[in-house]
Amino acid sequence: MNTNCSKRILCLIKKIYDTVEHPSCWQEVLKELSAYVSDGKAALTIRDNNEKHIFVDRYKENKIYGFSNEGMNAYMTKSYLDDVWVAVELASEVGEIRQFSNHIPINKLQETKFYKEWLLSEKIMDGISVQLFKNKDIRIVLNVFYGNKPLQINALLRDIEILMPFLLQATKFWMTDVGVILKGGLNSHSKKIINESKITKREWEFLITRIRTGSNSDTAKIMGITMNTVYTYTKRIHEKLNVGTFSQAALLLDGYTHKF
Repeated sequence: MNTNCSKRILCLIKKIYDTVEHPSCWQEVLKELSAYVSDGKAALTIRDNNEKHIFVDRYKENKIYGFSNEGMNAYMTKSYLDDVWVAVELASEVGEIRQFSNHIPINKLQETKFYKEWLLSEKIMDGISVQLFKNKDIRIVLNVFYGNKPLQINALLRDIEILMPFLLQATKFWMTDVGVILKGGLNSHSKKIINESKITKREWEFLITRIRTGSNSDTAKIMGITMNTVYTYTKRIHEKLNVGTFSQAALLLDGYTHKF
């Protein structure tokens, strides 16, 4: 792992992996991301892929941090219809980070009903958006909001870029658990290998983390496991995949070999 990867990043990756077993831990991830900027707020919402609607009744898994209950209720029951930022979200690709002010100038935003009737009361002027998941029915959007453009925004953008592979993978596990059929992800060759090898979800997390970090010790820190457990997972995975090194495993699982 790059030596510039901070303890803050390692802590966030650990929290992201915690969401695989406990989806409620997304709240902690949002809290940490919000802390990058003054008066930060964050939301992880499941939306209809063709419209603006937020799923409230079907999934009941929308996560928020920093908003008042009254503010979010007002948004979900009324203000989302005037949300001028939805078009920016819809136009983005999965994993693409978009800063709203790069697409809608703040002076234009302040003229909208959405700003006057909702953003202003929530003290929001700008934010960033990332689609973490998308299929033919739904999309999952991560947003971090803030007031006037803070100096810390560059650090937030940089670190979300580093965290992106982990955010995307954790979201896929989450959607699998709630019964959403995934579209895309692993290529057919990799799917066949995973299915035939009978690798468990936890072993898969370990394998991807180990490939990306290139380090046993960093993998242990991120996943909160001991070095003995690292060696146990390594032995199991090498046996199941019939490989001798993680480099060989990476060659089998192209598309998941991103490193810091």
